Amino acid sequence: MLTAFIVLLSLECVVIFVWALAQRERVIQYPFLATAVFVGWVLPQIIGLSVYNNIPGSGLEKTTIMAILCLGAIWLGYNWNPAPTGLLWWRLDRRRLVIGSVALCAIGGYFAYRVSLLAATATADTGGQWTGIITIYEFFSHLIAVGMAIALVVHLKRPSWSTLIILLLCGAFYADRIIIKGRRAAMVEIAVYAIMALRFQRQFVPPRTLVVLVCVASALLVNSIGEYRGVMLGEDRTTWSGAGIGDIFKIDFIGNFSRNLTGERGNFEVTNAAMNIEATSRLSHYDFGLSLWNGIVDRFVPGQWIGSDVKQAMKADIDDPAYSMFRYQPMVGSTNTGLTDTFASFWYFGALEFLAVGLFMGAWYRAAAGGNVAAQIVIMLTMTGALESITHSMEEFVSGVFVLCLFLLPVFVYARVAAPGYRGLAASRPG
Repeated sequence: MLTAFIVLLSLECVVIFVWALAQRERVIQYPFLATAVFVGWVLPQIIGLSVYNNIPGSGLEKTTIMAILCLGAIWLGYNWNPAPTGLLWWRLDRRRLVIGSVALCAIGGYFAYRVSLLAATATADTGGQWTGIITIYEFFSHLIAVGMAIALVVHLKRPSWSTLIILLLCGAFYADRIIIKGRRAAMVEIAVYAIMALRFQRQFVPPRTLVVLVCVASALLVNSIGEYRGVMLGEDRTTWSGAGIGDIFKIDFIGNFSRNLTGERGNFEVTNAAMNIEATSRLSHYDFGLSLWNGIVDRFVPGQWIGSDVKQAMKADIDDPAYSMFRYQPMVGSTNTGLTDTFASFWYFGALEFLAVGLFMGAWYRAAAGGNVAAQIVIMLTMTGALESITHSMEEFVSGVFVLCLFLLPVFVYARVAAPGYRGLAASRPG
């Protein structure tokens, strides 16, 4: 049966790829990009694990079924309602948007600097699993992304020195995260910002062949990211080792990808998912979304300020099913995938969470394509979290939306103007 499920997942990916390639603009939309994640990251691990299936019971089969349901839910949700969102069709003042961008980038830059001062020590003390005040600094450092997205849209609308300087400074920060530290999320963010901003402001969509080639290259890089970081980072795991392009090209990108397919590599993420899904199924201990709540508390409630005991009391008491059943512990640095936490919450009905993500992304993308400037910035900033809801957990997407409500919405409120003749960034409601 496992082989049949793998074939079904593969066919589902092919169908969505064909759907996307039928119209050039679809290759930059959420269903295509999500399918690329399944093809380049999830499916190879499932195939590799099927070669040496050491997962207890039918854990790998259940994980593959969950993958089929989640991918289908993404496509269905995205295409369910063709209407754009009716929110935030506001006229926005360009100057105030730039001020908001500068403020967010300055805050993010300051905290990124504080992170850089503590990173080496924190990594040495915790093995990379940061805790304490540095996690707060790291959270606020991501405001650079919000400020940069605003600046990019404004700059492409009407270039100026002020927005160009913002973009160059933010670009330096991203260069460090991408080139030296090998952060996958940062790579996706930069690519998404550029492609989406060019589409919305300049009506440019890259050729389908180019997008497919980039997806292939990304799959090879993602499956070798551990070795890339090993080459580029020094012993403290936070600073540059001095390696150059020649050292990077010594990495066996194609070989590493093929070893995922043959089961010679660990395939830790899908292993984590399969162990957790099988254990949850056996125990029938579903948390009905409380794991998502715990993740939000972990991310947004500062234990250093209110006390760790108070923070812990805010969280629901949820067992680790894989450890309780099998005494299984994930490899440090690996993720559980969004297949895990959605299944742990609502069984196979957890795929409906991906349906909701698809609905959100579809409605906001259509508004962005229709000229809603606020929606353009929102879709740029939520795309990475929507993809990480597959690779990491649903918390990544929900937290990203929450961050926008906390920090981006106030900028929009500040920049909103009512004067119909104002020469700012206008969003004209379609129809």
